[in-house]
Amino acid sequence: MLVSIQILRGIAALLVVVVHAVKMSEIYLGTYPSFFDLGQLKYIGGIGVDIFFVISGFIMCQMTYRKPITNWHALIQFAKARFYRIVPLYWLLTLLFAAVLLIAPSVFNRLVFDWWHLLNSMLFIPYQVDSGKWNPVIAQGWTLTFEFLFYSIFVFSLFFFKKNGSLVTVAIITIIYVVFFGQEFDSVFQRLFAEPRLIEFSYGVLLAVLYNARVCLFSQKLFICINMIYLVLTVFYILNVEIEGSFRGIFWGITSLLIVSNFLIFEKFFKKRNFKLLSLVGDSSYSLYLVHNIVLAVLAKGFSILLPSINSYLFILFSIVFSILFGIFVYKVIERPLMNKTKKIMGH
Repeated sequence: MLVSIQILRGIAALLVVVVHAVKMSEIYLGTYPSFFDLGQLKYIGGIGVDIFFVISGFIMCQMTYRKPITNWHALIQFAKARFYRIVPLYWLLTLLFAAVLLIAPSVFNRLVFDWWHLLNSMLFIPYQVDSGKWNPVIAQGWTLTFEFLFYSIFVFSLFFFKKNGSLVTVAIITIIYVVFFGQEFDSVFQRLFAEPRLIEFSYGVLLAVLYNARVCLFSQKLFICINMIYLVLTVFYILNVEIEGSFRGIFWGITSLLIVSNFLIFEKFFKKRNFKLLSLVGDSSYSLYLVHNIVLAVLAKGFSILLPSINSYLFILFSIVFSILFGIFVYKVIERPLMNKTKKIMGH
């Protein structure tokens, strides 16, 4: 595992924590840091998901570069590896969350238990709740649906097109993006294929192809200049323009691609220095991503009752610290042992 990418995974997860902490602060405390009133800064942490998708495309391409999927055995091994990594913890947390909804629905202000909702969540099928949003039982689990959609396209392409599989993956995802560009989420089918961030997986795949081929498109100085120009444009758009809908896959996707590229360039820097905490947050990023909303809800409700006048900046800080601690705890005590136990049961 590249140290730079692992650290960036942790940072991406923390960005998602921040955007949700701001939202919780607004809902339960009636305020949020004034700093986030600038343009779209209130939602900037959402780019953590875009970064995750680019990283996922990159990592999957890297994995199969070393272990190509050329036969059924390799395909099954790939599927097993993805299952062990994602499904056990997600299923466990989904069932626990659903149990709370069933036993004590008053704990959550905007959710009620629904068996059909639970089934679709367990199967990673998009489900539209009463609010109109397409969320599984664990709201942030929606991204896993697109992870598996990407895996399916990627494995299909590699299995049938061998060495050209990565480029075929990029072509298929690009075609999907163009065909469904601008469409609303009016059905499960559209929710699956009209998601603008799906294109970001292909950015990661392309980056891995160039990385493995040792291709350098720009000199280091030119690359830095391109980054600086793009950074200025990014700040301008964040402060002045709402980038959502189908264009998100282009704007935030390219921004995320440049961020991942920059971290890769400094791989040697990260390897030489001992970033233990950041690396640990990166290792536990999946647990952190899945459980942080629980931490935020507990903190927000607790402070709203015991200390409703708490400074919103302080609440954000508490949210980050306690989310990291609980994420690491879940990673070490639940995620890793559960993954190893699942492997044993399934005869890995």
